Amino acid sequence: MFEHRGLAAAQVSVTGSGFSSDQDRQEDRLHRGLRSSSEGLGLTFLMDVAAVFDQAEELLLSKQRDYGPDNIAKSPFGPVFGLLVRLYDKQARAGNLIGKDQQANDESLEDTFLDMLNYSAIALLVLRGQWPGLKGTGLDSR
Repeated sequence: MFEHRGLAAAQVSVTGSGFSSDQDRQEDRLHRGLRSSSEGLGLTFLMDVAAVFDQAEELLLSKQRDYGPDNIAKSPFGPVFGLLVRLYDKQARAGNLIGKDQQANDESLEDTFLDMLNYSAIALLVLRGQWPGLKGTGLDSR
C-alpha cells in the first residue's frame, strides 16, 4: 500500500516544498513510499491517491494556519467529541447534496469529503496525543 509520509519525510521551507511541480512531488513520494502491497495497482492509481493526499495536506496546513490548534484541543466537550460532531456535520452535508442531486452554493461535495479526510487525520493525531495544544487534556503524549 502507498504510505503517505507528507512533510515529515520531505524538506520543506516556509516558501514552498522545493519540488518544481506537483508531478515531481508525487513521483518523489512514490519512490519513497511504495510498498510490496502496492504492486499491481498501477502507477496512475498510485499517483491519483498521492494527489488526493497532497491536496488534503495542503488544505489541512492552510486551515491550521488560519484556526490554530485550540479550536480542536479546547473543544467544549473534548477534542474527540468535537471532531465527531464536525464529521457528522460534513456527512450530513454530503448526504443532503447527494440526495438533492444539486450543486452546492459554497462548498462542493469534493470539498466536503476533503474536510472529512482531514478531520479523520486530525482525530488520529489527537488519539495519538500528537495534536498541538493537548497538554492537560489527558490525550497528550508529548
